[in-house]
Amino acid sequence: MVEYQLILKPFSYSYDDLTDKENDFIKYFESINLQSISNVTDKYYQGPGPKGYGSSLILSRILKVKELFFSDRILADKLAKNEIYRFVCLMDKNHTPSHNTYNTLRKSLGVEGYVEIHKNFIRDAQALGPIDPYLPELPKNRGKGIILIADSTFIYPTASTKGEKQPDGRWLFSDPSLTFGRPHHKYKYPVGHRAHSLITITGIPVISFGNSLAILKAFY
Repeated sequence: MVEYQLILKPFSYSYDDLTDKENDFIKYFESINLQSISNVTDKYYQGPGPKGYGSSLILSRILKVKELFFSDRILADKLAKNEIYRFVCLMDKNHTPSHNTYNTLRKSLGVEGYVEIHKNFIRDAQALGPIDPYLPELPKNRGKGIILIADSTFIYPTASTKGEKQPDGRWLFSDPSLTFGRPHHKYKYPVGHRAHSLITITGIPVISFGNSLAILKAFY
């Protein structure tokens, strides 16, 4: 009898990463509670792909933000070429998405689906403790409750920023949610979205809106 010993390393360029238990990138995705995603995608997403594919698409959306990919085309291309990206998104090479698949995902989930996923993540964070941590620096006589901080950020639009000035002085853009912001030293053309959020003291966003009045109404 002849024994053969095959060395895996030459067959996978990402062998070291996939077998490294200390790899923070992989540990980040392993820490995500998949049930918080699948409970929603199984209900809303009926697009192409095998069973549970919606969860993989959401994981890849998280990958897109984490790796700063600026378009769905870039994301789809990276998934097709990078074994580690497919691994953390629970995809195999035969089921990497085209960029159009993400449009199907957005239409299927709608705002309601994304809100449900976000709520599930907030519940996960609440159960783990980082939303209302013990901070010895805070006054001992403060009331019980979650400390929230209002914050806002400027978001560049993906729609055309060429607008038409109306007779009443308002500007009409191709995306009705676009608006002029205040002149800013960093933004030469202050046209875009101003996103307002309530975040916990640890930086976890609890709720976000496009205008400050809406966030107050929703929370109170």
